[in-house]
Amino acid sequence: MKKIAVEESNLSKSALKNKRKREAKAKAKDQQAHDGTLMSRSSDQRDAIAMTNYIVGGATTRQQPVSEGNADDDKKIKALKKKLKAIEKLKEQQQQGKELEKNQLDKLKTEEALLKEIQQLEIS
Repeated sequence: MKKIAVEESNLSKSALKNKRKREAKAKAKDQQAHDGTLMSRSSDQRDAIAMTNYIVGGATTRQQPVSEGNADDDKKIKALKKKLKAIEKLKEQQQQGKELEKNQLDKLKTEEALLKEIQQLEIS
């Protein structure tokens, strides 16, 4: 059986560096697991929530509670927020002077309906 514990003096410089990186990564992961619900969401989810709150007129720092409801509703909300993010990108392109195609302009018109649908899903 191989020796599991290796003395640091027997490791090369790069092996020591890699070992320290792994230990720091494990420590950071443990720390993140102990943080609040904000860290349990991906950065895309936090960005989508902040953008939706900004558009709807809510506070940008307030976090919505994780819904205890239907998983299908959560999937729909995530998909709708993704569409809203795409609409925001199209708006930025339009403001920069880029001429949008007909299908892109049609997508911009769906923004209000998406916001209403998100609100309804979050309420239920």
